[in-house]
Amino acid sequence: MKDLYFLNKNYIAPQIKGARCNVTKQATKSGEPIVMTSLVTVGSQITMSSDGKYIVIGDGISVVKVYAQLNFVLSSEARGTLAIRRKNSNGDTMVGIAMDSGNVFTVSASIILNVSKGDQIYLATTEDAVLNPFNGGGLRSGLIVEKIA
Repeated sequence: MKDLYFLNKNYIAPQIKGARCNVTKQATKSGEPIVMTSLVTVGSQITMSSDGKYIVIGDGISVVKVYAQLNFVLSSEARGTLAIRRKNSNGDTMVGIAMDSGNVFTVSASIILNVSKGDQIYLATTEDAVLNPFNGGGLRSGLIVEKIA
């Protein structure tokens, strides 16, 4: 696909990185990054770390839209919490959160976030949990980061 610069001189080519956790019944530990595999890449300014834990912000990006979703299975009626986190030179902070309760359920969150080159965006849970209870395809748990500015 060619960039249509002739239509708008201020056109900014899209930059998107999406990843998914496609391991069935993946056990997670509270606060630890959930390992994911690359799902979609548009552009080269947003990348994934080699260990699959982080989506990394590149040069020239100051604002992103982050969408996250986790599919939980819990052994008994309990709460599951998705945490969108950012790791950078200022520390490791939670920047978005969503929660629900039950035995099997999905939670999602969407945020707009100021970022800098080198920031690492990742997903974690705030309690030990199990993700993706059933076999099969589809995006049950994942993270998408899109450049806004």
